[in-house]
Amino acid sequence: EAADVLMRAWVTRQWIDDLARYPAAPRDLAAMYRTHLAMQEHEAATAEFGGLAGYKIGAVGALGEECLYAPLFRAFLVDAPKGFSHASCQVHQVEPEFGVLLGGDLPTREDGAPHGEAEVLDVVDSIVLCLEFCGRRGSPDVMAAQPPLGRFQDALSAGGVVLGPTLPVRGVDVAGLPSVATSLQVNGSDVAAGAGAKCPLGGPLQAVTWLAN
Repeated sequence: EAADVLMRAWVTRQWIDDLARYPAAPRDLAAMYRTHLAMQEHEAATAEFGGLAGYKIGAVGALGEECLYAPLFRAFLVDAPKGFSHASCQVHQVEPEFGVLLGGDLPTREDGAPHGEAEVLDVVDSIVLCLEFCGRRGSPDVMAAQPPLGRFQDALSAGGVVLGPTLPVRGVDVAGLPSVATSLQVNGSDVAAGAGAKCPLGGPLQAVTWLAN
């Protein structure tokens, strides 16, 4: 039910501005991830949003977890220099990101052991520099009134991603990505700075390895 409410608000752009209409917060992380999966499998995900494109990772350290993840949809991934519609998901935050594009599947190991970074790197096709546009299905006041799990159930503020330069992984020093400095500029002025080490678990490859497991 929570997934249906959130997806219908997203499809219709009739954002939830009544606290009573916003889904109750999940009781735990497992329930939150069930809502994310239901959003991913919702009929509108394919019919309106082009289906699953991948996942976002964020909320580092929240709720005692290394980080959290949520689905991203194909209709909301665009190649630069195309723009992204603020109205499509109520954009409220912009974040520079390292995107990791896989060139193949990474199935569960038969022995049940976790995948290592080397195994994950074997199926990485490229690194893409991108901008994430965080969205929300509730109004600012409704979202501000939510406990963490209430906010996180909304696909972890998933919105869209503008994909920039794509770098084939064979030409990238993946081990050195944590030390790569990043900056965000608006009209030529720096407004934020960071580094690959700010990614969950200390780097892009480390973050994707966590996600794979």
